[in-house]
Amino acid sequence: MILILWLEFFLILGLIFVSGEKVSVLGEKLALRIGITEGLIGVTLISAITSFPELFTGIGAVSIVNDHNMMFGEILGSCIFNLTIVSLMSLMFKKVNLFEVISKRFRITSFLSGVLFLIVAFFLKVKLPSFFFIGLPSIIIIFLYFIFLKIIYDKEFKPTHNEEKTDDNLKSIIMKFSFFSLIIIVTGLYLPILAKNIAVKMNWSSTFMGMLFIAIITSLPELIVSFAAAKRGLYGIAVGNIFGSIIFNILIISIIDFTYIKGTIWQVESWANFWTAIVVAAISFIAVVSGKFAQKRFINILLSLLIVAAYISVLFLSYKL
Repeated sequence: MILILWLEFFLILGLIFVSGEKVSVLGEKLALRIGITEGLIGVTLISAITSFPELFTGIGAVSIVNDHNMMFGEILGSCIFNLTIVSLMSLMFKKVNLFEVISKRFRITSFLSGVLFLIVAFFLKVKLPSFFFIGLPSIIIIFLYFIFLKIIYDKEFKPTHNEEKTDDNLKSIIMKFSFFSLIIIVTGLYLPILAKNIAVKMNWSSTFMGMLFIAIITSLPELIVSFAAAKRGLYGIAVGNIFGSIIFNILIISIIDFTYIKGTIWQVESWANFWTAIVVAAISFIAVVSGKFAQKRFINILLSLLIVAAYISVLFLSYKL
């Protein structure tokens, strides 16, 4: 039985990988066809597609399990894991300095994501009033999310009138993009369910390892799609997907608050979640200027390992706190 579950697990990963490669290529074609940058496609559309598992596991954590700390832990843990993906890609793809890509093409995006996480950390410690069952922090975050998207678009992703175009039919691109995106969404939603079954069979269900396993699983679509994009040299989509996902994950917290009618989700007490938000903010701010001091390969590797160390430290804190 457990062998069948693992085979099913790797089959799902294969489907996400193949679909992720298709979505990356089609995303670039879609950007060229409608006159926007591939980075904008990554930050908005592809990041939303790959973040669906966090949305539904988060809703399940508060509505079914009634554990708000678990929901915050899963989403914030997913965010720092996503940043760890950048460091792993930086170590693997030696031909390009991904930190330089971030500081040149995603500087505003990275900075504003850091600001959002500082705000989340503030809301986790300062209890604000709620309106009916919706917390004021959720309303503020939704407002800031769309304001920040507008700033990001104006400052980093306005069309550059690039002469490069594609002859592919727009309708055909959209249909193929939608088809492979749907595969990523459906398989991404099924992954946490499958992972939970595996965790139970492996006796991980009530352990820290089980929680760690589930948390990483929900971020696999981002990991696979970003690696597939970077493999094809589509670094704008690869990095845009990561930073778009961590910003979208903050919006997910607010969406979950709107779906939970028993009260606001912000009445939680967890130092681990607070410090996770602070660490994600710090990494985002470092990424803003990383391209300037990570020119040499040695510094690049050191910075990547520092992010991995930060991720491990957050896992240790979540276990101890």
